Amino acid sequence: MRSFIRHIFALFTISFASAFTTHAFILDTYAESSVLSSGRWIKVSVTESGLHIIPTSTLRAWGFSDPSAVRIFGYGGARISDQLSRANYVDDLPVVKSELTANGIVFYAQGPGVWKQERDDIFTHSLNPYSTKGYYFLTDSRPNTDSSISTEGGSPTDGAATTFTERIYHELDLVTPAESGHQLVGEDFRYTSNRTFNFQLPGNAADSVWMQCDFFAKSTSSPVQLSFTANGQKLASASGDRVPATAEWGRTATIRKRFPLSGNSLALGIGISISSPISLANLDRILLTYTREISMPTSGPLIFTATNRSVKLKGIKADTRVWDVTNPNTPIAMPVTTTSDGAGAWTSDYNGLRTYAAWSSTAGLPNPRFVGNVANQDLHAKQTPDMIIISPSQLLEQSRRIANLHSAAPRNLEVLVIPEEQVYNEFGSGTPDLNALRRMLKMFYDRGNASGAEHTLKYVLLMGGAHHDHRRLTSAMAGSSAITLPIWQSELCDGESSSYCSDDPLAFLEDNSGLSIASDRLSVAVGRIPARSVSSAKNYVDRLISYVNNPPKSEWRNRILMFADDGNTGQHMEQSDAMEDTMRTNSSGRGFTYHKVYIDAYELRNGTSEEAKKKVSSLFDDGVVIWSYIGHGAINNLSGDGIFTSTYLNNLYLRHPFFFYGATCTFGQLDGNATSGMESLIMTDGGGAIGGFCATRPVYISLNGPLSKESGIEFTRREADGNFQPVGEVFRRAKNSRKGDDNVRRYILFSDPALRLATPANNIRLLSINGQEVSEDSQPTIAARSQTVVRGEICDPDGNRIEGFNGWLSLSLYDAERSITSLGRKVGDDEGKKHTFEEQGERLYAGRTQVTDGIFEIIIQMPSEIADNYRPATVSMFASADDGQEASGVCRDLYAYGLDENALPDDVPPVIEYLYLNHDSFKPSDAVDANPMLIARVSDDTGLNMSSAGIGHQMSISIDKDQSFTDVSSRYTPDSDGSPAGTILYQLPELTAGNHTATLKIWDTGGNSTSASIDFFVNPDLAPKIFDIYSDANPATTEANFYVNHNRPDAMLTVKIEIFDFNGTLMWTSETSGRADMYASAPVTWNLTTTSGSKVSRGIYLYRATISSGGKSSSLTKRLAVAPQ
Repeated sequence: MRSFIRHIFALFTISFASAFTTHAFILDTYAESSVLSSGRWIKVSVTESGLHIIPTSTLRAWGFSDPSAVRIFGYGGARISDQLSRANYVDDLPVVKSELTANGIVFYAQGPGVWKQERDDIFTHSLNPYSTKGYYFLTDSRPNTDSSISTEGGSPTDGAATTFTERIYHELDLVTPAESGHQLVGEDFRYTSNRTFNFQLPGNAADSVWMQCDFFAKSTSSPVQLSFTANGQKLASASGDRVPATAEWGRTATIRKRFPLSGNSLALGIGISISSPISLANLDRILLTYTREISMPTSGPLIFTATNRSVKLKGIKADTRVWDVTNPNTPIAMPVTTTSDGAGAWTSDYNGLRTYAAWSSTAGLPNPRFVGNVANQDLHAKQTPDMIIISPSQLLEQSRRIANLHSAAPRNLEVLVIPEEQVYNEFGSGTPDLNALRRMLKMFYDRGNASGAEHTLKYVLLMGGAHHDHRRLTSAMAGSSAITLPIWQSELCDGESSSYCSDDPLAFLEDNSGLSIASDRLSVAVGRIPARSVSSAKNYVDRLISYVNNPPKSEWRNRILMFADDGNTGQHMEQSDAMEDTMRTNSSGRGFTYHKVYIDAYELRNGTSEEAKKKVSSLFDDGVVIWSYIGHGAINNLSGDGIFTSTYLNNLYLRHPFFFYGATCTFGQLDGNATSGMESLIMTDGGGAIGGFCATRPVYISLNGPLSKESGIEFTRREADGNFQPVGEVFRRAKNSRKGDDNVRRYILFSDPALRLATPANNIRLLSINGQEVSEDSQPTIAARSQTVVRGEICDPDGNRIEGFNGWLSLSLYDAERSITSLGRKVGDDEGKKHTFEEQGERLYAGRTQVTDGIFEIIIQMPSEIADNYRPATVSMFASADDGQEASGVCRDLYAYGLDENALPDDVPPVIEYLYLNHDSFKPSDAVDANPMLIARVSDDTGLNMSSAGIGHQMSISIDKDQSFTDVSSRYTPDSDGSPAGTILYQLPELTAGNHTATLKIWDTGGNSTSASIDFFVNPDLAPKIFDIYSDANPATTEANFYVNHNRPDAMLTVKIEIFDFNGTLMWTSETSGRADMYASAPVTWNLTTTSGSKVSRGIYLYRATISSGGKSSSLTKRLAVAPQ
């Protein structure tokens, strides 16, 4: 009756748990403190499931003087289920029941492999894809914890089981078929088409064997035929004995056979035959089952299963023990009764398949391996934070820098940095399983959502790269130093449409989540910084801190680039327009300017468009806060039109880092051996992006469109305090809106999820133009050649003027939008489709003025030539206050149209005050590098012409009268006092060696022009020149910052600083790369230590600066005094 009641109660518990789903586990599910929080602990490992012994001598060698006080905790290496349910949740480290014998402690350990009964004598076997070992923890600090094994069961009955189904597997995980999914395969059959695998079948008590063979192959034109032999006898073939041909990565064929066999050994032969070329042919695994006698072997233990409650075991000894190890952590001792024929028998209290382990004190049992001492830790006792950063040990320093960034004002987030190893120890029994991370997050999520919780978990940052081979078994990973954290993977790697990776499952934290990857919702925002090395992590964190604390102050922070690829019947352009439309549906989205480059609108020459590339590069240089790309992609490039090549993307080095949104395929494939384009874009020192969101595998264009629209809505959503929501929340909400769509799971956030884009929360509002109110109901018109007075105010997110805002404001006026119809170019088999879209008008004016008490006024001198298109013009604004406050805004409630007939005549030409190349030390005919920067200061008495509407009246630069550039106004920066004057910084294209003449021509708004020319000599081999190096501290007491002045104002430079003592011994060195900020490099900081980290003594040192660009370098040396510290 006891067993029946237990059985019914177990069924009721499972049914009850399934029928009633709650938001969170009850809080007493989680221990208040981990067992690892106190005492001495060591960690051990096992490689397979079964009985293990820790010899007494080993325990003493490990520092345990009293073996009777030693307790074992943990649950080994079985893979943690993706389903997050209370029924399968294991909290912290449970004690393992064990027995102390004269020889040592015996316990049953769970390795990384698990058998599962499919039916009758058919079993399947799986390995943990995250680990090759299972782990346990030993301590002598908890001697009162009960680890004794209880005895349950009864006397044997008639009909006791005397045989069982023995299980054998062979699986070598050696290579990956396609760098995707958990699936690794073994022996290669391409060059050895027939192989034999030998198995021992002790105690074979029947005349047949069941076999399963999983075989992976890739043949594009004909199937791969398999044949089998058993002890030299050919087995009957079947129609399914083959791997079908496929155009995908490959296919796995599962072949099952039952064949006659007597004796205790099997030589299983497997052969393949093909009639066409084959690229892959690998054995995945072999499974065997046969009927075996329940009898103790001559040596070692016996592990077996039985469904019959009554069991009979032959060959027992006086000290033979039998444990029921169905639950490995809590073995149950069976009351073995000796039968008349000398066997042992018993009856279990439990129904169903049970696993038993029979052993004696003389059995040779394997020993666990020592892994290391474990420091005390207690994640269970931590309070729920707003943000968790999970970090490998190598990246903890950089992770803490991010934590400090977010915990400081004004964010004031509670941030918890957790070493990954601690998570595995407390939530995975030491096994580096992805779902150990998820269990930990579940605990904090549930606690944070409980009544009275001070903080709620919102953001999770994974600090580290990713790879599909978590166990580092493939040749590429076996010797790799790449730093990685686990990532969810599909089980198989048959094809790119079904096999992918995702970080989303870590955010599935609702009860019973994890079974439906398409439908489960993201409970928290998850992002990953894919740093594979300490140096790349530091580079990124340096850029992140700079982006958050000191982003460049200009209108780039409310500017968005929309790029759409050609092909696919115009769908990329249509989706890009739809995304913009959704962004403009609210006032926040209308606070951006949208600049479009749709490649189908440009003629291609030699497969690409230099015009489109130039426009994109110009926008990148000016700065955009978001770059939206919708189109074709590959692992390291974008578009098929030669614009975004890997070389181009890897060498952006922008001063205004953008956030990349990519509705494209594979560009974010971070889990293979190659570095993806997305990784390069964000991890490159001085690179182009501060973060990104894109797919790791091919994605479907029809499903990308809705995701882009939802992302557009979320990009422009503000939180209650007026700030734009963090990027992690943008994509959490966007993905959750696509329930049932597993296409979104292929997208990963390559960013700190708590990052907010650099667009300010405060707004700029126009009040009047020439005294007329500016509003939706009152839209003034600005005529060509008119002098226009614009007034406005700085407002907080609630629309209230910020009266304490004192600083400056920059303003750009853009002409009316214009309609452009693309070419409808045929791409491959795609006939193409013409598409009409709206593009932002050209810039008509750029100026700056002062802001006092939240009010500003600026005078715009309109050019004489405008588009005269009666559609709304656009004013873009950015303001910065002396106290650090910022604001931005865009207004479209005005028109630029008509001509002011009463405008006063202007016959005074503009002035070019100076003109030189690279540096103010330049003299006519001086030598320069092949890509010099033209630098000029220009001014006018009324206004400089920024417009490109009039033919021939644009600011322009010509080289030798052969090349002409008319986009010069985009490189013009107005003076801050509002006067019609400013500076031109124009990077010339690569020029040929020899003598050249550059001519700058400018126009004012009255139609007057001025030009100036300079002669120069191009020497492509010219090294950069250092004019000065200096330190901000001399003598230095704590640190010294070194600065280098040079003549490469916009070049990519490598700056090397070396410190020598007066004997010429190198004490310290640093080398950094980045884009020059005009004539100065970014400071290089020396903390007055040697390369080994020890403090230098007081004295005089030499510091040498070397700058390199394009393979050429120059150096300069000075002295530095170090004072007592």
